[in-house]
Amino acid sequence: MSLDLSVKFAGRLKRLTNTDRAQIYETACNLAKRHAKFIEGGKLRVYLTQHKEKTRNVPLFYCKAHYFNAEKRVTASGSEYGIVPTLNQALDRIQGMLIQEKERNVRRYNGLNDRQD
Repeated sequence: MSLDLSVKFAGRLKRLTNTDRAQIYETACNLAKRHAKFIEGGKLRVYLTQHKEKTRNVPLFYCKAHYFNAEKRVTASGSEYGIVPTLNQALDRIQGMLIQEKERNVRRYNGLNDRQD
């Protein structure tokens, strides 16, 4: 996978130990690999912060993800309880936006070909 991934921790997450940061980075890498078909190449920037709110002792996290390459620039955010669902929600939204963009381009291309016939 030729994806440049960076994860930035903000707020309370700045005080995490290096092992916790490495686990979160590894989780982000694994989720990015799962979505690799759609976010192949380019750069993925992930911004994570933790809110004070908790439910069942699981904190609320906010994730903002920026994906960009030579042609596209997509930004998505998500807010969930737990880091993995938050990252997954943001990457799912990026994947959805990229799929919509591809469908729009295909429709535009097919529309141009129909006019030439």
